Order: sequence, then C-alpha cells, then structure tokens
Amino acid sequence: MNYALVPHAGNWEQAALWAENDGWNEPLHTEFCTTRAAAAGPGKSLLSFDRDGWEVPAMRLANGKVYIRLFNASGEAAQRNLTYDGPVAKAELVQLNDELLRDIPVTKDSAGRTHFELRLPCFGIGTLKITP
Repeated sequence: MNYALVPHAGNWEQAALWAENDGWNEPLHTEFCTTRAAAAGPGKSLLSFDRDGWEVPAMRLANGKVYIRLFNASGEAAQRNLTYDGPVAKAELVQLNDELLRDIPVTKDSAGRTHFELRLPCFGIGTLKITP
C-alpha cells in the first residue's frame, strides 16, 4: 500500500485533488514520434469540457458506437458544456445495460465539432453513447 500527503491551499475541490490522484495512479507516459508524425501538427482532444471537475475514466467502441463514461469529481451537481471532435449523428445518455435514459441535443460549429450540455450530480457517473 502506498500513500501520499499532499499539501494544498483551500479545500479538496479548490485544490483539484482528484487530478493529483490521477497523476499518482495513472502517470503520463512518453511517446516517441518521427519527424513525419510531428509534422502532422499537435494532437487534439476527442472530448473536452468547458470547466474542470469532470473526468473520463473509460471510453470504448462497441457495435460502431462510442461509449464514454463520465465522472463528476466536483463537490456540486454540475452542468458542463462538452465538445466532441468527431462525427456525431446522435448522442444519448444511457445506463450500463445500454438502456436509454434520454437523448442529448447536439449542435455543430463551423469547424465540424459537436457541442452538447450534460448535467451530473455531485460524484455522479454517466455513460454517453455517441452514434457516428
């Protein structure tokens, strides 16, 4: 068993201690790139949030659909604006057994990215199902 004492200002939420925990449990790994790969430009995120406090603990592709597990690590019920940089024909919030909870309205910007809003309770988990 390992543990760490992490000095920080403010409370656990203001200090974003869940991010510190992620760094402890899932350290970054380096990736070597060839000159040709580096010339392709900087990487980009498939999914991004407008504010901190949410995490993506898992993402998988099944039956041609993208399933994204979301976790609200913040201490408040919160809504986030999400940006998905891939093709989206339909977005849904589903249960673990793929049962539909509700459809999620989507909008697209001029760059082809898809935007939608989602709300999760404090420490809530949700599964987003994206049909490309």
